[in-house]
Amino acid sequence: MGIKDEKSEGVFDCEAMCRGMFENMISGVAIYGAIDNGNDFIIDWFNQTAADIEHVEREQVIGKRLTDVFPGVREFGLLEVMLRVLQTSVPESYPVRLYNDNRIQGWRENYICKLPSGKIMAIYNDLTDQKKASEALLESETSLKTILDKMQTGIFIVDAETHQIIDINAKALEMIEAKKEDVLGHTCHNFICAAECGKCPITDLHLTVDNAERVIVTARGNLIPVLKTVTRISIQGHEQLVESFMDIRERKALEENLRIMGNTDYLTGIYNRRYFIETGQKELSRALRYGKQMSLLMIDLDRFKNVNDTYGHAAGDKVLKAIAEFCNSQLRTSDVIGRLGGEEFAILAVESDQQQAMQLAERILQGTSELVVALDDGQTVGCTLSIGVSCKTDNEESIDKFLGKADAALYQAKSAGRNRVMAYAD
Repeated sequence: MGIKDEKSEGVFDCEAMCRGMFENMISGVAIYGAIDNGNDFIIDWFNQTAADIEHVEREQVIGKRLTDVFPGVREFGLLEVMLRVLQTSVPESYPVRLYNDNRIQGWRENYICKLPSGKIMAIYNDLTDQKKASEALLESETSLKTILDKMQTGIFIVDAETHQIIDINAKALEMIEAKKEDVLGHTCHNFICAAECGKCPITDLHLTVDNAERVIVTARGNLIPVLKTVTRISIQGHEQLVESFMDIRERKALEENLRIMGNTDYLTGIYNRRYFIETGQKELSRALRYGKQMSLLMIDLDRFKNVNDTYGHAAGDKVLKAIAEFCNSQLRTSDVIGRLGGEEFAILAVESDQQQAMQLAERILQGTSELVVALDDGQTVGCTLSIGVSCKTDNEESIDKFLGKADAALYQAKSAGRNRVMAYAD
């Protein structure tokens, strides 16, 4: 029996959830669809913050070419990054750069990632005010304190030689949960560069500007991820560092949510096919390298089409979730379970020989045969399983071949009458 690729009707619409999550973000968010082999993109979605940043109405840009709406995007360099992320699926941060065309001008910082749908998403901030404030710092020391306390970006002024904090603005004090008198005169490494004492990018590594993600330490010991920019200035002959940073906890949380969504089957909550196969290949390579046992169970619900036809797809979804939950409850933390498609599941039993794998399969077979799923209309439904088991050999080359053997055993279980376990035999 072949591995299925069909999707359940309950599969999650990742883009729809993303749009709901991002609608009220303080950062601009745009979703693009690639055209012309990635040499241009269509703007599929724009949140209100992005529209405000770019001084446009959303309906004016959605459905338009990116290069038509923002003709300076190629010179800006962002189009190249978007194409690279489209091809590699590896997210990239694009550092602060000045964007300029005949309509708008401003400093932008972008984070580009690829959604599970294949579309490209940009999360970005307008740092024009921050840049203007930094330039004003260089022009006038007398305006420094006013600018610091007006900014919504955390700012430290640090002595370049001693690394002692000379000044700090209100936003930074709020972020590190401290009083000004408890911060001034202390070494900056105690708060904003805890892991970099002796490795300051400016004074030790001699960079002109440092733009990077860092972690600040609050007075209570909490760690906050930030996007930090450090530049060196000279005021009345004294070398100082201006360290500005933005809280990116919200963005990090969203990145983690996207990672989870990309790896998880939304209906059942277990791993999806892609991530199961990736993880399976890694575990198989490890088992071969260290001479460890490993087994694989291929599971298919018997006559599941009858459940959908008789009770409806909502009932079928409930059965799938109940089966996945029960199977997961029988596993060790080291085992891996995934939904390969439709009503087909797979379990990777790490460091398990054939006897242990067959025992696991029999437990699952017995438990699911007794499982009764209550439907919304008061009816109940159950479903039996067929399971194929394969065990790693010393010359196992790939997870695909491993799955193929388990699939062959599953076919034998189906042919023998279903509701049973069969082990692969050469």
